[in-house]
Amino acid sequence: MAKNNESTVTFKVFNQEFNKAMSEMESSAKKMRQELKLEQEQLKLTGSESEKLESVLNSLQKQYEVARQQTQATAQQLEAVKNNLAIIQLKLVRWKQNCAVCK
Repeated sequence: MAKNNESTVTFKVFNQEFNKAMSEMESSAKKMRQELKLEQEQLKLTGSESEKLESVLNSLQKQYEVARQQTQATAQQLEAVKNNLAIIQLKLVRWKQNCAVCK
């Protein structure tokens, strides 16, 4: 069995603020969907077709905004991870150079 001289490094990024924000946005989206269902049930009895459609449109706009915020937060987190990875890679290169000098 051949030895693998490569080091395997697994980076796990855990960011409580990011995870908390995502959970809050998910909760918000779930609440909006529940509100839409309730509103749709109420409008079935008394609302006109245009009121029903307006309700759906408003709900979809709110859901879109939550999804946009989630996408933006994810993109920002990805950039932060990329920056951290670049810093780690630079430190690794310096460490390898220092090890080569020591030999």
